[in-house]
Amino acid sequence: LSARPGEGRKRVIADLTFALSGGRLGHSASSEVPRKAVSIQPNKSSDKELHALQSWGELCLGLAVPRGGGKNLESAISINYEIVRIMLECGIVHALMYAAHRVPTSHQMASSTLGTLLLPLELLTRPSVSDFVSDLVKKE
Repeated sequence: LSARPGEGRKRVIADLTFALSGGRLGHSASSEVPRKAVSIQPNKSSDKELHALQSWGELCLGLAVPRGGGKNLESAISINYEIVRIMLECGIVHALMYAAHRVPTSHQMASSTLGTLLLPLELLTRPSVSDFVSDLVKKE
């Protein structure tokens, strides 16, 4: 996915944004899912949903830092800025915040799930990353 540019990677990121946000973001208004039918209930998450949110957070981080090797995000060399640009265009930061809102803090998986969601959020909101992505957009 990271190696080949094109519509495929945009679609995957849009689907990831859609999943993280519980259907609020990621697809155009002509989506098959009506906006009124989608509702996010905070603190009503099951174990399966928390596992899914955790996996999607890991996927988000893996796409942005394909050679990151886990939680070591200090090296800016391994960040794929083109993927990060697409993620920011799709609204992944807002989707990560929606996902974090869905996690009940009293749940036994809350700490690990929120930690997994906060890692890509921290990466995407770094000033150095946003500056580099802004430069990329200006060059185009």
